[in-house]
Amino acid sequence: MRIGSRVLAMSGLGLFVVAGCTAQPGQTATPPAPAAEAATLDALPLKRGYYVSTDTACGAASRATLALVRGDGISECGFERIEALGGDRYRVTQVCDEDTGPETVEYRLQGDQHYRMVGEHWESEFRYCPQPSLPEDYRDNDISDL
Repeated sequence: MRIGSRVLAMSGLGLFVVAGCTAQPGQTATPPAPAAEAATLDALPLKRGYYVSTDTACGAASRATLALVRGDGISECGFERIEALGGDRYRVTQVCDEDTGPETVEYRLQGDQHYRMVGEHWESEFRYCPQPSLPEDYRDNDISDL
């Protein structure tokens, strides 16, 4: 057995490399640092405005296929916490219905004009649509304060 070179030979059992045993006599090994907490954000990095389900043309959007992205939420859902998971993924705690309380959803962004929401048993995908491209009922809404 040679601890300094981190090699342990055992008769008849082969050769084993012992990783992480770097403490010298009289010292203790330092445990690995805990995983860093996810960074929290005030808003998702999405362009503010109207988004339409990816399976619907912008000009054919309806209340059922339309979402309004604001800084503090999307449509009727308000964001309570946004955590950056790395890359294009975000874990969002949101409240969409006061009766059911908060839910956690993963948002996967493709740039700042396309997102997918993934819930426990569902997912939806939306893309940004300029307001003039929407049906008449949505073209003149003042959304400048988003």
